Amino acid sequence: MGISRCIRTTGPIAGFILATLVASVSVPAYALEGSMGPPRMTLRTEIPFMSQFMSQGAGVIEVPIRVLNTANEPESVRLFTTDDLNNRGIMEVEFTEEQFVLKPKEQKVINVTFEVKRPGTYSGNIVTLFNSAGEQSDSALGSTVGLRLNSKVSIVAESKGPNLSFASIGALGFASAGIALLILMVLMGIRSSKRKKRRGEEKENG
Repeated sequence: MGISRCIRTTGPIAGFILATLVASVSVPAYALEGSMGPPRMTLRTEIPFMSQFMSQGAGVIEVPIRVLNTANEPESVRLFTTDDLNNRGIMEVEFTEEQFVLKPKEQKVINVTFEVKRPGTYSGNIVTLFNSAGEQSDSALGSTVGLRLNSKVSIVAESKGPNLSFASIGALGFASAGIALLILMVLMGIRSSKRKKRRGEEKENG
C-alpha cells in the first residue's frame, strides 16, 4: 500500500522532470530574436501581350528585403515563400541567398526577383525563419522550432497590349485607305479596258 502510494506520488514529478529535460534539448538556451522588412509590399508589373500565347517573357519585379539578427547569439536564417508566391505555374521567385547565418546585430539585404508569367492579382508571404545557428534545419516547411516573421506581398500583373499611339493608328488608317483606293483604281482600269475591247469587237463585227 505504501509502495503504490509512493509510485503515484513520484510519477507526476518524474514526468515533469522528463518534460523539462526534453524542452531544454529542443529549445535554444536563449530567446530567438530578429526582424525583417518591409512587413508589407504591393507590387505592380506588366505582362507582354505576346508572351501570354508564346510562353515566353514575363513581368519582372526586383525588390530588396532587410534581415537583422537582433539577438546576442549567431542565428541561421532561411527564406521561403507561400501561397501564390510559391506557385511556379504563376511565377518564379528567386532570392540572392535563401539560407545564411547572421552574427549578433548583423544585417543583410537580400534581393528578391519575381518573374510573373500571367496577368492577375496574387498574394502570399515571404517568410523569414530564424533559428539557433547550432541547430540543424530541415527543409520542410514548419519542421523546425524557430522565430517566423512574414512579409505580406500583393502583386498586380496587368496585360500589356500592342503599343499603338494615336499618331500610329492614324498613319495606319491613311495607309489602309491609300491601298484600298489603289486597288479600286486598278479594278476600274481593268473594267474600262474590257469595255473598250468589247466596243472594238462590236464595230468590227458590225
